[in-house]
Amino acid sequence: MRIRFVILFILLSNLIHAQCPSLSITADSLLCSGDTLNITNTSVGGQSYAWDFCPGDIENPIDTVFLGNYSASISNSLDCKLVLSGGQYYGFALGSSGNFIRLDFGNSPLNTPSLTTLGTLGLLTGTFGISIVKSDTLWYAYLTSQNNSLYKVSFGSDIANNSPVASQVNLSGGTFSFPTFIRIAKDGSDYYAVVVNLTSTDISLVDLGSDLSIDSATVNNIAVSSFGPQGVEIVKECNNWHVLVT
Repeated sequence: MRIRFVILFILLSNLIHAQCPSLSITADSLLCSGDTLNITNTSVGGQSYAWDFCPGDIENPIDTVFLGNYSASISNSLDCKLVLSGGQYYGFALGSSGNFIRLDFGNSPLNTPSLTTLGTLGLLTGTFGISIVKSDTLWYAYLTSQNNSLYKVSFGSDIANNSPVASQVNLSGGTFSFPTFIRIAKDGSDYYAVVVNLTSTDISLVDLGSDLSIDSATVNNIAVSSFGPQGVEIVKECNNWHVLVT
């Protein structure tokens, strides 16, 4: 997996250089009521195309909805994730004690969620960051821990499974140093996690392989000049991977 790290003013590039899709779409410029709109698409390199007739939507004013106070159940929550499965929205949050919480929103993330406490699953402790991935039909959550560990929670085919199984991933190669946030991406057939380490100048690239049922991974520590990175996000543009770290 080749990625570009952007850390404020630091740019480390190791990229797959490939041409972006070439967009070429024409449409009738003048229509009367009842006429058919003819669109010709001669674009090259794209897998799918979509039209947005309302540009600038993301710049609209933001509406904030208060969904409730769950501090009694989620203590010192540091990260959360929202996923969609079978038309239903599920949120997952972590407490620093290792308590794993699921929030069931129903068919809209604006609904007031019901809360299910999954607990520590007999293993979780000091959890901080969370990333959720679906591999084929199976759901997994990967959690970083302040004890320099990486946990995996296996849900099976049902993300709403009330009895998921937690395991610790056996890491080889590099090591963590107070790992905080984690993001996972798939490149080809393999999955990779990017983990930021709070008490070092390293970012960890974790090769999870192609089979997430296996509890082993290889860590490659990448040195950066900024101490104590925390936030991280991954995006793919054409065939170039970019990682933004704060």
